[in-house]
Amino acid sequence: MYFSTYHLDVLIVLAVNSTLGILNSAVQAPSVKRVSYFSATAVYVTTSVKPNVWDDSGWNWNKTLAGQSTWTFHREQKEKSSIECDFVSLCPPWVLEPALHEFDGKANHLDHWNSFLYNAIIKGDFCPSDESYVDGQDLTKAILLAITKPAAAGQRFILAAGQFR
Repeated sequence: MYFSTYHLDVLIVLAVNSTLGILNSAVQAPSVKRVSYFSATAVYVTTSVKPNVWDDSGWNWNKTLAGQSTWTFHREQKEKSSIECDFVSLCPPWVLEPALHEFDGKANHLDHWNSFLYNAIIKGDFCPSDESYVDGQDLTKAILLAITKPAAAGQRFILAAGQFR
């Protein structure tokens, strides 16, 4: 699902350049010990071949290229021995958790994201069985472990609790 009004080429440049900008800042800050990169399982949904035509099928290409550029940057910096920090990547699918706000039971009173989830899951508008999810509390635990555990350094974690059924 593609919600942006930007052209995909613009999204790709923004995703890659902003990601590399953060990594360049981390390289210059000796107090940074670990960089945690968050992507999504969506980058693994389609082929790794760049689409020839920019249509809705290329909606996740910006995430794919940003993730690839992150790993390339980190590898190149490690080879130069110019980076003090290590790196970990977390790729969650759909993140589901209870809403923090009151809900009166009326679907038309939901915010955009919760309305999308309601229509997708409850009404069945979009819920292919190959889509997976993770609980927000489990994602929080994974983030803490990724930041604090030395064994997480240099790893990519694809997170999921299960598939929609």
